[in-house]
Amino acid sequence: MSAAGARADGPRQDRTDGPRAWPISGGRALALLVTAVVVIGLLFAFVLPIRTYMGQRRSIGAGEARVQVLDEQNQQLAARMQQLKSDGEIERLAREQYGMVKPGEEPYAILPAPGSAPAALPSIVHPATPSAKRPRGWFRRLWGHVEFWK
Repeated sequence: MSAAGARADGPRQDRTDGPRAWPISGGRALALLVTAVVVIGLLFAFVLPIRTYMGQRRSIGAGEARVQVLDEQNQQLAARMQQLKSDGEIERLAREQYGMVKPGEEPYAILPAPGSAPAALPSIVHPATPSAKRPRGWFRRLWGHVEFWK
C-alpha cells in the first residue's frame, strides 16, 4: 500500500484541523481596524468632553441659583441692619426681649394663673449653677464607680 492509497481508503481529514484563515482579507481587516480606532478617537474627542461640558453647565446653573438666594438674603440682612441702627428699634427690642424700661416708668408683669405652667417660656439654666448637670467624661464616670465608699 502506498501513502496515497492509505489516504484514500482511510478517514477523511477536514481542513478545520489546521490553522484557520481569516474570513476577511488583510486589506479589509486593516481598514476595519483603522475605522474602529477613528470611531474610538472621535468618542474620546467629542462625546466625553461634551458630557463634561454638560455637567459643568449644570453645576454653573446650580451655583447661579445659590448666588441669587444668597444675594436675596444679603439684601434682607442689610435691611435688618439698617433697622437695628435706629433708636426706635433698639428701644423696642430692649423692652420686648429684656424687659427694660426708661427711667421714671414703672414695669408691670402679667403672671399666669396659679396651677398653669407657661408653655411659651423656656426654662433657662445657667451652666454655673449646681442644678445644671454637666456631662461627665468616661474617666470621671469610671472613677465614680471606683470611689463608691465616699
